[in-house]
Amino acid sequence: MPDRQGRLAEVATKADLRELKVRLEIKLSQLEAKIDRVKFDLLEWTIPLVLGQAAFIVILFKVLD
Repeated sequence: MPDRQGRLAEVATKADLRELKVRLEIKLSQLEAKIDRVKFDLLEWTIPLVLGQAAFIVILFKVLD
């Protein structure tokens, strides 16, 4: 019998599952916010780099012409 009671103490209740669901939803929303920040940072760096590269190519063609 002690083995069965030990296992019963480890069983998750509905309240435990609800609490876990809430914590996971919070973590998911935090992760989504971090992903959005990274997307913005990538765009913040990519657009000027692409424009700079295009300007460099235009200048290079004018110099080589």
